[in-house]
Amino acid sequence: MTRLRRALPLLPVAALAAGGCMPQAATTQGQATFNLYQVFFWAGGVVAAIVWILTTVAVLRYRRRSDALPSQVRENTRLEFAWTALPFLTVAGLSVLTLLTLSTVDAVPRDTPLTVHVLAFRWSWQFTYQGQGVVVTGDGTQPPELVLPAGQTTEIVLNSADVIHSFWVPDFLFKRDAIPGVTNRFAFTVKQPGTWSGQCARYCGLYHDQMTFVVRAMPAPQFLAWLAAQRAAGSSPVPGLASPAVASPAAGQGGPSPLPGAPSSTPGASSPASSPGSVP
Repeated sequence: MTRLRRALPLLPVAALAAGGCMPQAATTQGQATFNLYQVFFWAGGVVAAIVWILTTVAVLRYRRRSDALPSQVRENTRLEFAWTALPFLTVAGLSVLTLLTLSTVDAVPRDTPLTVHVLAFRWSWQFTYQGQGVVVTGDGTQPPELVLPAGQTTEIVLNSADVIHSFWVPDFLFKRDAIPGVTNRFAFTVKQPGTWSGQCARYCGLYHDQMTFVVRAMPAPQFLAWLAAQRAAGSSPVPGLASPAVASPAAGQGGPSPLPGAPSSTPGASSPASSPGSVP
């Protein structure tokens, strides 16, 4: 018991150390997920502490010392009610918090300042800024950049041109599959300027490891200047890819190859106009 009492003060320290390892969210929607992680972490810590303490006390205090039968307790209504009601209330409370968090993460406002159509294809990404005349297409050499305004909500319309992919930004605490013939919509608000790495989180073929992208958020004035610069440079989708703004591409439709012969566009920037013969 003495050792147990000495170890008890260390439990909060260990919990704080483990809590510091939790991923931080870069979006307001991800922050809701992060808050839910914390609730589950502390709830799990309380349950674990109760189980460990009661088990340790039972093992040390009531260990076998003789062959005499210890006192037996039966039909303790209060105790039975407590160990039935407490777990039920705990699970019910966590379930309600989970549903509330899901409603926050999956909510898509009707009037978002910016809508970006994201088309996944083997083995890169195409970002079409709706109504802005800007298209950013990965050429397979460097990750394309999804540039967004910080502090503003952006709606993402997600499609796939060929097989199932998955749009994943670890620092956003969010992942959503891109499925051929299915349009997924979601929204997020990047809290502050910065740069984050994203990737396809579902194995999609030989060059799956090259299917990465970068999310870069900047203040609204700089974002507007970036849009103007991209429009001045001129951009167009890669030939052979259906525009996600028009219709979902048919399954099996091929995208540009990351190997030699891929469209010659500036890596991670808007694709310049190219002739139909530039893609195999």
